[in-house]
Parts: sequence; structure tokens; C-alpha cells
Amino acid sequence: MEDASELWEWDVDPIRRGLLGALPFMPTVLSEWLLSYAFDPGPESRAHAGSSGRAVGLSDVQRLRDAYEAFSEMDHRYGGGLVRPAVVGFLNDQVKPLLNGTYTDEVGSQLMTAASTLTHLAAWEAYDMNMHGLAQAHYGQSLRLAKAADDRLTASWTLKWMAQQAIDLKRPDEAVRLARAAQKTIGRTTPRVRAFLLLREARATALGVELAETPNRHDIRRVHRLLRETEEAFAKAEDGHEEPPGPPSTTTTLNCPPRRDTSG
Repeated sequence: MEDASELWEWDVDPIRRGLLGALPFMPTVLSEWLLSYAFDPGPESRAHAGSSGRAVGLSDVQRLRDAYEAFSEMDHRYGGGLVRPAVVGFLNDQVKPLLNGTYTDEVGSQLMTAASTLTHLAAWEAYDMNMHGLAQAHYGQSLRLAKAADDRLTASWTLKWMAQQAIDLKRPDEAVRLARAAQKTIGRTTPRVRAFLLLREARATALGVELAETPNRHDIRRVHRLLRETEEAFAKAEDGHEEPPGPPSTTTTLNCPPRRDTSG
């Protein structure tokens, strides 16, 4: 949580944000995050006794969820360039004090999930503005917060969007690893979520085929198999949205794919 708080503090300052925005995307960092997520132990308890003595309850968590929905709607209407400073300001001024407060294990878990989701939104908005190093930094902190919350669904969804960023940046090897990590993280899930994750791996694998001087037949067959499994999973999916909140989209539904990615 300390690393996330430091990132928010830097990002809220316009000068430092400019420096962060100039950071390049660093593929080597992804391996470290994946290893940390897979093998570092999570906290024994999410309860916290803050020095401020501020008591944090589920109503505070709900306020963060409401803020996420409001910021997402604003992003949809006005664009991330206008809304993003407010999002990182909220993370620094509102979320950070809550994380440093006093709360039970149950509240702490939900609080960290809400913080992860808001950090994910800050990452998406930087990503949408082509500040890929800054987006990467926020995605990494979103993943750490999801791990601290022991929230596999939110962690899986963060990995899914990290994979999409790698796809956009023409990094197929990293994209495939992230897409597979997203599936491994969540394990058994609903057909709808499984379909989205399979589709992300199919896209990452297809990018590798596209960029290869000599396409690998095994990878070509894998793309076809993944697409077939995606179609089968979608066919079994029920109406509704089991996935956690994702980046804002061009439609009126907040929990669907973003502007750059129109099919999940």
C-alpha cells in the first residue's frame, strides 16, 4: 500500500505527473510483478490499526464504489484527459487516508478491492492518453492491491487489461503471459468471464503470428482453438455482467470493453 500511496502522491502533482507521463513502458517490470503476484505471500489479515484512529467502515467503501461509477461516467462523457486529475486527486486525498485508518479484516478486504478498482481507472485513463509507462505503474499497483484483498476476479481483470496494453504496444510474448496469468489467477469462473479471458489470449497469440517472420503452425492452431473455445464459452454465458468494473466505454453500460477494444 505504501508504494501505491507514493505513486498517487507523485501523480497528483502536475510537474511530477509530467515526469511520470514520460516514462516508457518497461517489459522487464512485468515479470517481476507476475512473480510477486504468484509467489509472494499475501497478508495474514487485512485488518489495520491506523495511528490516526480514524474508523473505516463499509459505508466508506461504498463511497469509493460510488466515486468509481461517477468518475467512469464522467470519463465516458468528457474523456480521461479532463477527468484523470480528479481521479488521482481522489486516490491521494480520500483513498490513502482510508487505507491508513482503522478497520476490520472484512472492511480491509473490500477497501483494498475498491482502491484497486479506482487505481485501475487511473491506469486506463493514462493508457488511453498514450502515457504507457504511467499506465503500467498504476496497473502494477492495482494488481498489488487486488492481491492484498485476495480478490482473484479483480486481479484477473487487471491482468487482462495489462495484456491488452502489451498487445497495443506490439509485445506479443508479454501479452500472452499476462493473458494466461489472468486465466490461471481466476481458475474456475463463469462462461462469460472465461470467454473474455480466452479472447484476450487469442488476440495476443495472433499478434505473435502476425509479427513473426515465419509464422509458427502451432501458434496458428492455438489461435483457432482459443477462438473456438471462446465461442463455446460465450454460447454458454448467461445475460448480465459477472466481471468487475472495467474501463469506460462508448456505450451507456460501464462494465463493458473500452473504446479501443470493442469485443471484450
